Amino acid sequence: MSRFTKKLKYAKAALIAWNKIRVGNAVTRVQEVKQTVDTIQTSLQANPLNAGLIQEERRAIRELVKVSIAEESYMKQRSRDTTITLRDSNTSYFFKSVRRGR
Repeated sequence: MSRFTKKLKYAKAALIAWNKIRVGNAVTRVQEVKQTVDTIQTSLQANPLNAGLIQEERRAIRELVKVSIAEESYMKQRSRDTTITLRDSNTSYFFKSVRRGR
C-alpha cells in the first residue's frame, strides 16, 4: 500500500470517529430531544408562570429544530433523489425515496 493510501485510510477512520462524537445518530437524537420537550411542556402545564421553564422550553425547541434539520439532511443524502429539497421530510414521497435508495 502506498503512503497516500495509508494516510487516506487513517483520515477516514478519524473522520468517522469525529462524526460519531460530533453528530451521533441523528434519528436517536431527535427522539431524545422530543422526549425532553415533552417533559418540559408537561412541567410547564403544571406551573405555567415559571420563567425558568419557559426559557428551557424555548431552548429545547430550538435544539429540536436544529436536530430535525440534521436528520432530514441525513435522510436526503441517503435517498439519492435529486428532486427532494430540504424541509420536505413530512411527505410520503420523501420516505418512499429514502427506503428505495437503500
